[in-house]
Amino acid sequence: MKGVEVEGENRMSSIMASLSFCLSSFLLLVNGVVVAGPLGTPPTAADPVMLQIAPEECLYFINWSGRGAADANSSNATERLLAEPEIQRFGAEVLQSLRNSMAQFAGQSSAPEAKVFTDIVPLLVEKVFQGPGSIYLGKAELAATGLAVDAGIVLAVGDEGPAMQGMLNRFVQEVLQRDSREVLIQGESFQALELGGGVPVITWGLHKKYFIVGVGKGAVEGILERSSTPQPQWLTAVLQRWPLVRRSTVAYADMSKLLRLLVSMGPAGSGETAVQLLGVKNVKSYFSVTGLADDQHVSYSAMIVDGKLQGALELLDGPSLANADMAMVPADAQAAFLLRLDGKEFFRIVEDALKTVDPRGHQRWLESLKQLEEMTGVKLREGLLASLGSTWKVYTSPNTGGWVTGWVLAVDIKDRARLLSIQDSLFRKLSAAFEGGGRRRSSYGVSKTTFLERDIVVVTTDVLPLSLAVTDQQLLLSAYPQAIKAHLKWLARSMQEQRSDTRSLASSRRIAPLFQNNQGPHLIQYLDLSEAMRMAYPALQIALRIACGELRSDGIPVSIAALPSLESVLRHMKPGVMSVHRVKDGVEFRSSKTIPSSILSVSAPLAMASLLPAVSAARESARRVAGQNNLKQIGLAMHNFHDSYGGFPAAHNADKNGKPLLSWRVHILPFVGSGVLYRQFKLDEPWDSPHNKKLIAQMPTVYQTPGSLAGPGKTNYLVIRSAQSVIQIPPRATWGKKMPVGSRIRDI
Repeated sequence: MKGVEVEGENRMSSIMASLSFCLSSFLLLVNGVVVAGPLGTPPTAADPVMLQIAPEECLYFINWSGRGAADANSSNATERLLAEPEIQRFGAEVLQSLRNSMAQFAGQSSAPEAKVFTDIVPLLVEKVFQGPGSIYLGKAELAATGLAVDAGIVLAVGDEGPAMQGMLNRFVQEVLQRDSREVLIQGESFQALELGGGVPVITWGLHKKYFIVGVGKGAVEGILERSSTPQPQWLTAVLQRWPLVRRSTVAYADMSKLLRLLVSMGPAGSGETAVQLLGVKNVKSYFSVTGLADDQHVSYSAMIVDGKLQGALELLDGPSLANADMAMVPADAQAAFLLRLDGKEFFRIVEDALKTVDPRGHQRWLESLKQLEEMTGVKLREGLLASLGSTWKVYTSPNTGGWVTGWVLAVDIKDRARLLSIQDSLFRKLSAAFEGGGRRRSSYGVSKTTFLERDIVVVTTDVLPLSLAVTDQQLLLSAYPQAIKAHLKWLARSMQEQRSDTRSLASSRRIAPLFQNNQGPHLIQYLDLSEAMRMAYPALQIALRIACGELRSDGIPVSIAALPSLESVLRHMKPGVMSVHRVKDGVEFRSSKTIPSSILSVSAPLAMASLLPAVSAARESARRVAGQNNLKQIGLAMHNFHDSYGGFPAAHNADKNGKPLLSWRVHILPFVGSGVLYRQFKLDEPWDSPHNKKLIAQMPTVYQTPGSLAGPGKTNYLVIRSAQSVIQIPPRATWGKKMPVGSRIRDI
């Protein structure tokens, strides 16, 4: 009987592996061709049924419009780009290359799912991109009988419906080696597959022009019932918030429920900590809408917050940017990033997060910070950050040096006198530190130059060069002094009579709409896509050539010849803008750019949710690494003890009567960097003597496992104690000795 159970478990594991293989391969294929053709762009007219199938109680929902033919004469630059013949050929060739690769894989693979996968996925991908389509997750709960799910996918497939249904039936029979059963739902025939083992039932079939897949009992029935009723109220509210006429996608996530679900699935306490640090504990929902508007592709999304912003999001509760802040960035900026940020508050949030996630890392960080402050003579929080304002600007332009050497950071200042004092102190301290450094510091140096009556301090190191200057209004930082000089010249010209070559980025027609009703954003990212493409395209060509060469060596024929020419892309590029706004009910994210970004916007809630297990995994990984380092240090200390005393330490030393006094941990203290603590112990007294007991709280952190729940002074690292173990019980001959030695390496 047990053998039958094992065989059944193995069979179920194989089935789930096949399902996982096909799903992951499909997602990879979708992501692979999405660059050539984003979902629902350019959009056709909305299909009401695709919105009506969304349940009123919904964890996650995404709908994408049908994809229409791009108009080369459109006033929208994104649509013209997609209509470009070279772009269309590129998309077709990428899809064909993927088809060829799958066919080759199927021919070489003995896996039963390979051939079926090759037949199914191209048709499915084609239908997904043609659209329209919707995916929803109504519920996901862990029940006593397994996973209770209500989810579904609906695709408009037209005449291809019977072919898709036949291929799915074939997949179930040939790959899963299961038989589905026919079920009648509202008088129509559907197929149902029951895998058992707590896996929800999967039902699929055709309804008019739609191909429907339901996961969970009653999922298809719910889809059919809702298809003839009005769309849910929450979806209407989302669409009314940003009423795009040419809508590509709309997405929604109930973040409060999703976060609770994810927290419950993670290690105890880790999810709650991550939620708190990210500031999403009181985020109720997330939704987004993308499409074509004006002359570009636009994306709008929002996090709806219940109450005040928390965690990292607290930084958005301060004053917002003003249009005057843009006046400090040249109009010819190739890229610019502006942010309203209280430096001291940001420092506090980062410190609290580090203290929570990794207390030991926090201590090491504090020690490093202290060393840096002693070397430079600059107090970071009380000195530098306290002297700065809250408006931070980073930009590069042709005049400052361009993409490689022209980046300038300009921060508003509150206390110019203190900053000048910090600048002078930094110069003196570094000058003294670098003098007489010999060959080891021959590449280090600090110098000062004056330009337009401003002192520029130039620091040269092997790691990162740094130049800084203080004006009447700003602290300027750059890797190269030439960028600061260019910025100072632009400032001097801009103070004179306004000329066309000294206009600021505030004059851009893409920036002005961000400051309507005197309520600006907290963050602005501006990017001249034409200039960015000119810089990045050569590197992209080289990278693709290398990648294609690797694929061809693996027998996959791929060529970079399909890549469109730079000119065919550049002539459609417009500057792109992204901004973050604090609004009455939460936070909004808005972007406008020529290259569509629908995949990023509709997946944002899932990406946010995925941060929870990511933070947890990162913390667990850090704990494992720290624990391994502890064991390495202890092991190395044991060997150093052996080198010094001719053997490993005994489990403990003992008095003349054999009573244990102090353990091996005390005796290797000098070899784990705690010699000062070791010299304070009275080796002829037990660990809990009045004198020695006072030292317990000073136990080095190397003796405690990261994340340990043990109290102060208690260790997690133990040894096996016997007469035959490496760390031996001290023999009678060693009683009364302060430093007994046990086994030797040659004894093992």
